[in-house]
Amino acid sequence: MWSHRSITCTVFRFGLVCYIYFAFYFLILPNICKFWPYSKYFNFYGNEKELVHRLVTENNDRINSAEEFLRGDISRSSDVSNGKQIDLVIVVITLNRESKNTGKLRFLTQTVAHLMMLVKKDKSKLFEKKHVMICNVDEEGDDFSEAASLSNIVQVVSEFANASEADDQEIVDVFEKEKVDYIFCLQQAKRYRPRYVLMIEDDVILEADSLETVEHLVNLRLSHADHNGVNSGAWPFVKLYYPEKWQGYGNEQDKIGELVGVAALGGTLFVFFTYVLFWPVRFRGLAVMHFLVMFWLGAATSVLTAYLVGRQYVQAWRHWSPYTHRLISARGCCTQAVMYHSSVVDDLIQYLSDVRCNVDFGVDLVIDEFAETHGLGGYLVEPNVCRHIGFISSLRHYSKWAAEFLR
Repeated sequence: MWSHRSITCTVFRFGLVCYIYFAFYFLILPNICKFWPYSKYFNFYGNEKELVHRLVTENNDRINSAEEFLRGDISRSSDVSNGKQIDLVIVVITLNRESKNTGKLRFLTQTVAHLMMLVKKDKSKLFEKKHVMICNVDEEGDDFSEAASLSNIVQVVSEFANASEADDQEIVDVFEKEKVDYIFCLQQAKRYRPRYVLMIEDDVILEADSLETVEHLVNLRLSHADHNGVNSGAWPFVKLYYPEKWQGYGNEQDKIGELVGVAALGGTLFVFFTYVLFWPVRFRGLAVMHFLVMFWLGAATSVLTAYLVGRQYVQAWRHWSPYTHRLISARGCCTQAVMYHSSVVDDLIQYLSDVRCNVDFGVDLVIDEFAETHGLGGYLVEPNVCRHIGFISSLRHYSKWAAEFLR
């Protein structure tokens, strides 16, 4: 028989646990996660006008920092005309997306400034000799002022000399034109016979240790396919970016496995901290069932917390070092930042030339189809080692969700 005192203690403890859970999930987590776009709590605080204002403010701050850096003493990107073997050619594909409605964007300026910082500080041996170039595919050609203003810092190659030359191309579908532009830029990179080609769009900012991260992953996972710079056909490309909005928990096998790991770790820690640290005297006399109950309670709490916070933030610990990222199979999207091995560039150019792109079959899908058709395995670095800042799309003009580009 339970005494009145034991019943009162049990009710008190149950009430205390309920209060702790209520405070944690309805007070603490909402305040921590309210500015995290991929958290389940973010939706309660979404105000589109405020988000857009914050986005524009962040962009203006980055413009000021980039322009200040570029005004400094910066040496021009390496001149490759001497015929030396280049390890990596970085191609920035750009076109003018500014208008009276968009205002001052300067995405290209920001991208180039961060690239020059990266080239200056990078210590990767695999990409020791680097060359940066801007591939201007704007229909105004050399009249694209932002690209022209950067020509004293990096090499600028234009697809068209002027607007009239672009009119002669007679390509109506913007997705087909994007493909043609991509081919042109790949061809420009191929001229230097590099070991690797990194194609990035003009609204992508690479992280400071991005190349060190890729170097580590290539040496760790792909060295069997790239012995002494000769590719055996095992990997055509490594993607450095995948939209974070699609990186949340889902029914993919690897993500389910992550949740199982979160549950196991959370349950174990819950038992450890609850009994070993706080009630060591009672530890020896507890039944196995008590441990199982506490383990499953901890596991459920951990999984629920991870789901509400968002996988993008649970995986944030992987940003701590170049050695904590991982390689997974490439997804169907996207082309913001893709590194190609030189051995596949010719075949890829030919494959792209033989197909026609449209709204349902963009360049990114063609590239993945190329890899699948040739029995190659493309890879994706996770988490991203670059940031997409282009809230104004070159194809669809305005971003659908401003919060996606906040940091």
